[in-house]
Amino acid sequence: MARFVRLTAALGFLLEISSSAAACPFCDSSIAEQVRAGIFNSDFGYHLGVALAPFPILIVAARPANCTSASGKCTGP
Repeated sequence: MARFVRLTAALGFLLEISSSAAACPFCDSSIAEQVRAGIFNSDFGYHLGVALAPFPILIVAARPANCTSASGKCTGP
């Protein structure tokens, strides 16, 4: 186990310092700035809310499926 941890740490270090693990070469380009401006514009909050809105609804809808006891309390898996 210790050998695996050392090997993983060494591999991670090598990947960190290698040139192939460097950041995207296009991140400083004008196209990347246009993409960031398009994503993080004034409508970002609205789009984030629309993207996250289904999750509470699905959680509420799935909750009764886990509550099968007669008392209505959830017993869990």
